Amino acid sequence: PASPNFRKYISVDQWMAGHAPDTADVTLIKAWLLNEGFTVNWVAGNRMLIHFSGTAADFNETFQTELHICMRKN
Repeated sequence: PASPNFRKYISVDQWMAGHAPDTADVTLIKAWLLNEGFTVNWVAGNRMLIHFSGTAADFNETFQTELHICMRKN
């Protein structure tokens, strides 16, 4: 509370300029996902999240992994 910057908040534009991914990077990632056969469903306004969908097979091949379903009883 003694700081001169106490409760002085940055604007959304200031935050976006200093912390959000560059628009060109998000565009590149979206293009790559589409090229890999995924559907880009939504991009967060702050560009920190890209929601995409596709098949498990496409995901496994693209990210060189294997998805598993884990079920357990509570």
